[in-house]
Amino acid sequence: MNCINCYKEIPDDARFCPYCGAEQPEAPEYDTGAGTQQNEGYQDNSSWNGGGYSAGYQRYDQGEPVNWVPYLILAIISTICCCPPFGIVAIVFAAKINSATYAGNNEEAHRAARNAKIWIIVAFVVGLLVELFSMAFGVIGSISEFYYYY
Repeated sequence: MNCINCYKEIPDDARFCPYCGAEQPEAPEYDTGAGTQQNEGYQDNSSWNGGGYSAGYQRYDQGEPVNWVPYLILAIISTICCCPPFGIVAIVFAAKINSATYAGNNEEAHRAARNAKIWIIVAFVVGLLVELFSMAFGVIGSISEFYYYY
């Protein structure tokens, strides 16, 4: 059996992974067909993962996976165009979305997506405010220079 967190080989009866400490789900019990009647060559496999074959471990669905691409693109744009310090934090959280999604931890991916969204918005707002202040001071400076010469 493989660990659901670190994917290392662990004993079949292990409740916790000896490498990472993650709690392992109970192994599903499969109906091997022993003691059931065969009806004209048909065996009832309804207890086998929808009638199919299981590869030894299951990934449990924790919700919809997060599409990390728009978060990463917006984080890069906010870093280049708006506010680099906050944009870098947004890039870090956007990268965590990707790694958490591929690890199968959708809850962590959703949390990282929420944090990335917050930092992207902060980077855009701070960048916009800095740009507005610089334009305002530029206008004020040019007006005072105009009055100085005339």
